[in-house]
Amino acid sequence: MKFPKLRQTALCNFVLFLPLILCFLPLILIGFGDYGVFGLLVIPGMILALVYIFKNFTFLMLMDFTLGTIKAQKKDAEEFRTDKNGKTRKEIERRFIIRCESFGKNESVMNKELMPVCLVHKAVPSMQVFYSVINKNVAVFSFESLTEKEFENALKLARIHLRSIANSKDKLKKFRTKEEKNAPACRADVAIFLVDNLDESIKQRVRKECISTDTTCFLPCVVDCKNGAYYFDAEKEFFEFGMMAKPPRNYAISIAKKILFSGRPPYKTSTPAPLKHPEDEEVLNMSLWDFYKDFKNTSVKEENDFLKEVRRQLKKLEEGEFEIIDEIVYFKQNDRIITLPLLPDADNERDVFLTVDDACFCRGNDKYPRKRLLKKIEKNAALHYIADELKKQGYTVDFDEI
Repeated sequence: MKFPKLRQTALCNFVLFLPLILCFLPLILIGFGDYGVFGLLVIPGMILALVYIFKNFTFLMLMDFTLGTIKAQKKDAEEFRTDKNGKTRKEIERRFIIRCESFGKNESVMNKELMPVCLVHKAVPSMQVFYSVINKNVAVFSFESLTEKEFENALKLARIHLRSIANSKDKLKKFRTKEEKNAPACRADVAIFLVDNLDESIKQRVRKECISTDTTCFLPCVVDCKNGAYYFDAEKEFFEFGMMAKPPRNYAISIAKKILFSGRPPYKTSTPAPLKHPEDEEVLNMSLWDFYKDFKNTSVKEENDFLKEVRRQLKKLEEGEFEIIDEIVYFKQNDRIITLPLLPDADNERDVFLTVDDACFCRGNDKYPRKRLLKKIEKNAALHYIADELKKQGYTVDFDEI
């Protein structure tokens, strides 16, 4: 089937969760009909729902990430359009100042000659363990015209003013656990440049000037006051709510949209943003069923290749030896293979984080090795042994005691 396409995110989500809806439908309808008939269908329906989730858990997690990323791409635009925020230049500027002042508290600036028209700060206590406090800062600058060289200087000026705002202290610190108290502060800085005459090159460059880390983000936004056009990188990062920290970039984009659009959605005529990776166009045009078929084929192939490598290592390795292949440590102990995945640092491949799989593999039939769960003491012993051996080879190893 060629329908639905992955770019149709809402429809794909409906298709994925339709089996769960049908399984729990008797529970919904039990109050509208025969308690006996619908009651007998509730338990089988719940069992089928659990089987569906268990059998397709990895695929559902992958689709959650894939559809979430596609949805974020669709909400981004190369050029956002709305009606003008006023009839005159002063009226437009005044409206942005009012929105900023209602958003946060006015801050004093260091350089009076190069001061922004508005500089505000807002601190929000974090309700999650990932951050201690969330600092939101906005600076608004006004220019009659802006060339590429002037824009570069304006970016430096914006960073200076925004960095001058100190992070607020956590007001709920005394109510937090030790882990929450040691959590870093999140910082989202947004710089808004109001311009009458704008160089075409700036419209593309402003999207590349967004700087984001694990705890900070600097997001520049350019407003073409004459045409009611807005330019900034509005593609949010995907994250699992409750399981991962909300990226500072997402906070910054939400702040920018609140100040720029004041709760009004931009026009549908806004120019869509180009894909950051052109090869993603093929994925967007792929049907949900073709994507599932490719996923299953890839999963089966990877599983077979992994088991084939385990069988090879059972025959090849001597007792106590190990080998690293494709960022997996194959360690032979007591005539069994223990696999320990390696997570290398992005900047230094010799700096690794070591984990251990829950199961080991023993000799089985000719096709499949026998699988057995590892005890906690066995996992820790393998982690310590491999970590010590890797350190002898010049690695910097970190791992969590189980």
